[in-house]
Amino acid sequence: PYLSKLDLKGNLLESFVLDLPLLTWLDLSRNNLVAVPTNPSLEHLILDHNRLANLAELDTLDQLEFLSASDNAITDVQSLPESLTDLRVDGNRLTFLDYLCSPRRLRKLSVSRNYLESLQGLEKARCLLYIDASKNRIEYVREATEFLPEDVKDLDLRENPCTSLENYRPRVIF
Repeated sequence: PYLSKLDLKGNLLESFVLDLPLLTWLDLSRNNLVAVPTNPSLEHLILDHNRLANLAELDTLDQLEFLSASDNAITDVQSLPESLTDLRVDGNRLTFLDYLCSPRRLRKLSVSRNYLESLQGLEKARCLLYIDASKNRIEYVREATEFLPEDVKDLDLRENPCTSLENYRPRVIF
């Protein structure tokens, strides 16, 4: 009952249901999960390399600050907790960002290796400082920069079609 950190990566788990009220850090990467665990005390959650298709019910994790759900099959993110500051959903099947930017405190967003053609939706994430949108399908720099919040310091667009455009670099340096 006093456990605060738990590493269960690589155990072929299909679900995770434990009543651990003090658990704040959980690594469930490299399992076979199809649903997100909903332990309300979690602050740090790693779900990489599972079989997740969406990130439903995450808004119930009101202490969650860090979430990594890379290399799944996620096509939809319905809602995220307001407490989230760092979100990593690389290597999924995302085509839009609307719900990803709902947390007002979100500072870091990594959406590399998805199917994004635009960064529309990011304008809602007012605290966002770092964005990794490399290896997507963004064809025009305008589709990336038009929707950026004012305070973004670092935007990574490597290996998008727009990087082959003339004058690419000067148009994305802030």
